[in-house]
This record gives sequence, C-alpha cells and structure tokens, in this order.
Amino acid sequence: MTLARLTASGRLINGSGQVRASAAGRRGSAFELVTQAEVSPDRIVARGSGSVEGQPLQLLSPAQIQREGDGWRIAPTAVRFAGGKATVGGRTGSIPELTATLEAMPLGVLNIFRPRMDLGGTATGRIAYARPDGIPQGRVDLRVRGLSRAGLVLSSRPIDVGIAAALDGRQAAIRAVAVSDGRTLGRAQARFAPLGRGPIIDELRNAPLFAQLRYAGPADTLWRLTDTDILDVSGPVAIGVDIGGRLVAPQIRGSMKTTGARIESAVTGMVITDFATNGNFTGSRLDLKQLSGRTPGGGSITGSGTVDFSGGAPALDLSFQAKSARLLAR
Repeated sequence: MTLARLTASGRLINGSGQVRASAAGRRGSAFELVTQAEVSPDRIVARGSGSVEGQPLQLLSPAQIQREGDGWRIAPTAVRFAGGKATVGGRTGSIPELTATLEAMPLGVLNIFRPRMDLGGTATGRIAYARPDGIPQGRVDLRVRGLSRAGLVLSSRPIDVGIAAALDGRQAAIRAVAVSDGRTLGRAQARFAPLGRGPIIDELRNAPLFAQLRYAGPADTLWRLTDTDILDVSGPVAIGVDIGGRLVAPQIRGSMKTTGARIESAVTGMVITDFATNGNFTGSRLDLKQLSGRTPGGGSITGSGTVDFSGGAPALDLSFQAKSARLLAR
C-alpha cells in the first residue's frame, strides 16, 4: 500500500475521547478515506466516507464495535459503494463470525483487499461464516452479473454466474453455473472432505477433493480468471474434466479443445491467430500434443507443450516450431 497523504488528530482521556483521520493513497486502486470515531475502552463508534477509483464509498450507518470476551463484536453496518450496498457484521477473537449481505455490490471494491484483481461485475446475495467450538460452518449464496477480468491486452467477455456453497465442519461443497445471453456456458461442482480443524484455507487446499467442470464458450472468460497475464487467450474452447487429489496436488482427467482461437502477449508483442489444439489432462498437467496457428505476414507455428496446475498457479512449458513466423514485435 502507498500512502500519499495521512492526517490524524485526537483527544483521549483515560482511553476515552474522539479521533479524526483522513488518508489518501493506492492499494491496487486509488482511495481516499475520512473517518471520525468516538472511542472508549470497550466501545468504538465510527463514521466515515471516501472514494475508491473516484467512486463514492460511504458508511450509511455508524459502525458500532463492542468488546466481547477476547474479541470485538461488530454490529451490522451498511456500506454503499458505486451504486451497490453491503451490510457487514461479525466478531473477532477465538470465536470468529462474519455475515454479509450484498446488493449489486461492484466487484471492483475487492482491489482494496487484493490489489490487481481487476474484476468487473456486481454481486448480490449472502455470505455467512462462524466457528463455534472450533468447528467451521458457513454458507454462500451469490449471483454475480457481468463477471469479467481485465487482462494486459483485453478484458474478458462478461458472464453471469450463480454460486452456492456450504461448509459444515466435516466437509465443504460448492456448485456454480455460468450463463451468457441466456445460454448456459458451463457448470462446476466440488466437494472437499474430510476437513480438519486447522485454518480453513489450509484445510481446503489439502483436503481430499472431487470436482467436475464442463464448459463450452469463450476461452478468455476462464483464462483471465487464472490471473496469468503473460499470455492472453481468446476464442472458443471446450473443456470437460474430473478432478481428484487435492488443490495443491490435483489429479485431473479429461480433455480440452480449441479451434480458431487467438493468443497475444503484451510482453513480446506476439499474435497468433487460427490457433487450434487438442489436449488431455493427466495428473496435475494438461498435455497439449498438437498446437498450430498463424502469425502476421503469412507465418505459421506448430508445437506441443504442457500446463502444470500443481501448486495453485498454472505453469506453462510450450515448445514451438516456427516457419516465417513473427513472434517478437518489440
């Protein structure tokens, strides 16, 4: 995070009083915030407003934070951002809780928490999470309209996505459906079981997994969600996979096929059109046995390669044979 401006003033006597602060800077997106808080040893009441990338951000009601046991209880607080609204509450400490209700909330607000996500679209629905007696429980019901992500070259084609997920301490499950122009592009489902009692993200990454994905639609929609910007892929793709193992070491079975696709690199300036490939998933790798395409000026390429999905991020190893191909334009 980069701060361009920070000012603060306050007057406290025996831990009680008032604090004012304003800040401006950048964390993925440019932001400006102004807050005023009434503080006591066991209670904080905060008011505030600001902007993110020029879009207004405002607390519609004061945030009331009360000490509770070894943590703090945050009463449901309404926030408005860029025409959307979220009501968020919960608890910190050894028994954490989170509830959030979203009404057309722009996904661009996520850049504050994870810079350069660059997601477009709006989310409506409810998120709930709690950990009573150390056993995680939760539910997600979301509808995302116009989901897209900006790459270095282009932005992906927007799609609508419905997501339903449940966590009951012993297992977690999720289902998703992607739709564009009234046509179902893809469906996905996953189950993680059994889960232990460790941090929930670590448990999901390491739990036994069964998942399925069926997708037939624009490649850019899926590719840009992988957060791989060195290459940009667009055009039609068909994918059918079953996944076992664990997220950190997936065992994938299935196939992928593209015809008439386009590959661009903002790093090298490379452009490949009429790109076609057939690939099979084996273990954590996608084996691309045959690649072919055309480059500007009448050149062509053929080749093969792999994409390894172990470790949580795709790693590319591609080999090309070029014939009068223009692969560098920098």
